[in-house]
Amino acid sequence: MEIFTNITLIIDETGFEDREGLKRIVTGYNHKTSGSCYRVRESFDVLGQLVKKLSTLNAATHPTPVNSFVMDYIYKRCAEKLGKIHGQSIVIDFRAANSDPQGTGQVTFRARNKSYSPDRVHLDFVRQRFITFYQRTASDLHQKDLHLAPQQCEDLQRRFPLLLFNRGPSNTTKICGPFAHVQKLEEYVSQNFKSSANGPAKNVPASSQSFKSNAPSLKHSKPPEDESCPICMELIPPEKKKALQCKHSFCKDCLQKAFVYKPVCPICGEVYGTLEGTQPDGGTMDIKRTADSLPGYENHKTIVINYHIPNGIQKVGAQLHKWRLNIPQSKA
Repeated sequence: MEIFTNITLIIDETGFEDREGLKRIVTGYNHKTSGSCYRVRESFDVLGQLVKKLSTLNAATHPTPVNSFVMDYIYKRCAEKLGKIHGQSIVIDFRAANSDPQGTGQVTFRARNKSYSPDRVHLDFVRQRFITFYQRTASDLHQKDLHLAPQQCEDLQRRFPLLLFNRGPSNTTKICGPFAHVQKLEEYVSQNFKSSANGPAKNVPASSQSFKSNAPSLKHSKPPEDESCPICMELIPPEKKKALQCKHSFCKDCLQKAFVYKPVCPICGEVYGTLEGTQPDGGTMDIKRTADSLPGYENHKTIVINYHIPNGIQKVGAQLHKWRLNIPQSKA
């Protein structure tokens, strides 16, 4: 005899990558559709069987908008770091929004094998690690167009392995990479690839573009007028610009939200305020030495560390207010 009957289970299809598979499974049950959700009304035991079937489908995170050019650099020059982020069980899928190599795209995170069903916490953890890595990479990327002969381009690729070279028409080469490396390349080109009557093709800078928030600039050089916020990736309006003491710039609203989470620069990690968690006040730590030994260290004494943390949490409102007061004012 069943105690619970006619229970309604609401399933949001946006949480699943294999939506066709989800539809096939749900079709065999008493259900109704409402927007992106399925409302399945069955007994407790039947819904338990349904949940087991749904666990075989891969969960996926909501798409994260990215810049296609930045992703191209990450895949070709940062593949090892990207692999450490997603690990062996998660796959990061990138889809360009259009054929424009510098347009926008989206990335999603899903399980590598259908036999493995990661929970939402695991996927969100990988997503947050990727976003942090993506923002730091994009903030330091710089693009430069140079007119180079094929032999010159091959020589530069060997000398500057962290830079990405894309050949274009009329010997135009798009060079992308960290700001400091692009600058060293320009210095090398100006010193070694000087034009002559019988020499290599003249190196004429065509244009440059920066994906960074506020890259280290040369002495006596002006900062770029148009800067992108490393958090939202949009151009920063002058009236909403916030420049930290570490010279990184952000949208005022984006920085405010970032400091609510942690009062550090999202790019370099410089601290602006006091880092505090949600642990309660009054915690203590005691350290003492004993004559006892641990297995494998019979000839040594033992250091014992005891933590005493009372129950409860801090008042989050007061904590966030303190962090807001520590946001530096932008300099004129």
